[in-house]
Amino acid sequence: MKGWSVRATLSALALLVATGANAAPDDRILSSQVRLSNSLVERLQTTPGATAVVSPAGVAAAMALLDLGTDDRFRKAAQRVLGFDNAVDAASDFANLRQEMSSLERASGDGSFSFANAAILDPKLRLQPDLLSSMRATGAEVSQKSLSDPSTIRDINGWVAAKTKNRIPSILDSATNDTNLVILNALYFKSDWATAFEKQNTRPANFQELDGRQSSVPMMHGKVTTAFRSNPQFAAVDLRYKSNRFSLVIVTSRAKPASMRDFAGVSNWLTGENFNETEVDLRMPRFTLRQGNELLPALDAAGLKQVRFDSGAFSRLSPDRIDMSSVVQKVFLAVNEQGTEAAAATAITTRTASIRVQDKLVVDKPFIFALRDKVSGLVLMSGYVGSIPAEATQ
Repeated sequence: MKGWSVRATLSALALLVATGANAAPDDRILSSQVRLSNSLVERLQTTPGATAVVSPAGVAAAMALLDLGTDDRFRKAAQRVLGFDNAVDAASDFANLRQEMSSLERASGDGSFSFANAAILDPKLRLQPDLLSSMRATGAEVSQKSLSDPSTIRDINGWVAAKTKNRIPSILDSATNDTNLVILNALYFKSDWATAFEKQNTRPANFQELDGRQSSVPMMHGKVTTAFRSNPQFAAVDLRYKSNRFSLVIVTSRAKPASMRDFAGVSNWLTGENFNETEVDLRMPRFTLRQGNELLPALDAAGLKQVRFDSGAFSRLSPDRIDMSSVVQKVFLAVNEQGTEAAAATAITTRTASIRVQDKLVVDKPFIFALRDKVSGLVLMSGYVGSIPAEATQ
């Protein structure tokens, strides 16, 4: 691998990044996405060192569409949960997400990137005037269908599969009588590295997990001229794709394996700032990850629970009493010698409420990663990889 010249275009993951009040809107969106990622990843880890991968962009996009039907108290709480901690800018930045949703759908004409939103409302749900037109104005696909009908669930899963090129074949399991709204986001990304790794240089190597165990993984190897940052404890690269809008930031520890919280001091590295171009002898694993998570408990723990049971939380959506019942997300991520493929689908459902210089970097230990869009500030996918799934070695 030669000829890498990288500027951070795509980053994000997990940890607190402070920004000033005068930061540009896309910088503030990126900052909020990093906060959201950190919040979700830490709460999703069942044990220290467990792999947890999320799509902050998918959660934010679905919540931004739901925001059109929420009251002020829910909206402010949701903004905080999504990482918008600056009250002065939060309202405009949150509204800007809806504009970004529309522009992202037009970001790629060659099929390498897509970002789509949809809302399916049950006819039995009474709606406030202009809600449907407000949702459609964001570019979302909006329809009214019976959500207790199995064929509607098949249509939803078919939409998700089509938008993610079948990497996420389904998002909902079955129809329920009390479900009255489903909000969807689906994203897909695929791009080759600007310079590919040579497959013949990939060799089996050990990956050290947080608990001391080691597993054999296919380790890619190449010498690259790329954006690099390091200190005595950590090192990072920002790898460019052929689609110049995107890049992948990977940060790992130099010595012993690090936990998610150990990365807190270098969280701002995931923005791609203060990297320097240099030659790097890079080794990193080829891997494929698939995960599915119910995110509502994590969002509740972050502050949503206090408001989502309020009688008027969704009063701008419907005069009926409704409640969020789930926030399901499924993700797919494959990193290999040629490039990266990523897909994610997010579904928010509501129901009738019941009341309530040359350097060396070997990524052979847990690492955090970030796939971000520099233009919009949205984080397509991020997480902590504590182990490499066995399927990646096949």
